[in-house]
Amino acid sequence: HFGITKVNNTCNQLIKNWLLTCIDKSIKEDVKVIESGRVSALAIDPLKCEVWDKKLSKVCLLTYIKDSKGIYRYEEALKLSLKICEDYEELKGKSLNLELRWSNTYSQIGLIYMKQLEPDYENALDYYEKCLDVQMKLFGSESLEVGNTYLSLGLLYQEQEHYEKALEFIERDLLIKMKIIGHEDHEDITHAFNAIGSIYCHMNKFKDSIKYYNRTIQLGVKPLGDDHSSIADAYKGLSLVYKLQGDKNKALHYIDKTLLVQEDILGPNHQDVAESWFFMADIYYDKGDYDKALEYFIISLNLRIALLGDDHHQVAETYQGISEVYNCQNNLILCLENIMKVYDIHKHNHGEDSIYVADTYKYIGLVHYKGGNLKETLINFEYCLLIQKKMNKTSENQLKDINIANTLYDIAMVYYSQH
Repeated sequence: HFGITKVNNTCNQLIKNWLLTCIDKSIKEDVKVIESGRVSALAIDPLKCEVWDKKLSKVCLLTYIKDSKGIYRYEEALKLSLKICEDYEELKGKSLNLELRWSNTYSQIGLIYMKQLEPDYENALDYYEKCLDVQMKLFGSESLEVGNTYLSLGLLYQEQEHYEKALEFIERDLLIKMKIIGHEDHEDITHAFNAIGSIYCHMNKFKDSIKYYNRTIQLGVKPLGDDHSSIADAYKGLSLVYKLQGDKNKALHYIDKTLLVQEDILGPNHQDVAESWFFMADIYYDKGDYDKALEYFIISLNLRIALLGDDHHQVAETYQGISEVYNCQNNLILCLENIMKVYDIHKHNHGEDSIYVADTYKYIGLVHYKGGNLKETLINFEYCLLIQKKMNKTSENQLKDINIANTLYDIAMVYYSQH
């Protein structure tokens, strides 16, 4: 599984699809052998476990491979991993390291629920907790495996903006790994430092955030090396901290250092590099340097399309950034051209009746309002309102929904401005 993770982080879609084909062929051959009756009774159960291990490797690959529509195959991965859990029941009670396999599968299922386009945090939490229960029984409360699951739980809570809870679990992970490893100059420790730095940043505790990011950087200069991925993550974290504090020059300094490290260790054509170009563009946008912002948004866009496909949500995010630059430059034609690409991606990924499409209609309406086209403004605001109402099941919720209230107010102001 470590090998599969390395492949997912470094290889292109063609190689991943080839590997997937190899795993599928291997599984089919094993199944043929099992069904043929040529294997002794003692060898059958271990061979079944090998098949499950290969299926779990397939699950890991599926979470990084896109289908013909450019959508990551999370649904297929989830279905297969849940089936693996059912299959384990067949050999329950036999001494075949099933508990370890269970914990690995539970962890993978939790990750899929977190990563899918519409994250299911409740189910992710449920499976991470199941994984933790098995790991506690197998390894005890102070093992690297338990620490890794604490880290996963911390990141899950961070995504839900439950920062105190996130901090609690990542600090547990750090304590365990410090006790086992015995020193700070280790990749697992710097990952925890960066995670804590990120949480403090989101809590607006910037001094604490800077402190933890700098701990990673100070360690990295010696054993990890300046070109280690943890160092790039720490530089990027510092860039965000200084951006939020309003120090845009320092933010640019650290995102530039991030890119230097990332391009050295990942190469120029990597998703993390594309994200850093996007972040640099965003800083220039905040500075009001729209030409620079546009230049770097376009670099990010070209990379993201090449790496992720035309319909990925990060591609939509980049078109949104480009649209906002043109809006600020009063180039409303190009602004609308790019925002329509955002609309197409959201409609493709989420359907017409989604919050993403509703928000895009609202933005299109605001652009038309700026251009003085009140008719198109009203049309788009009404579309936005219609979707928002569909997303609410009862009239009571409609009255309470702040998004609906805001859209009704916007529509009222358009009618007011006509008179």
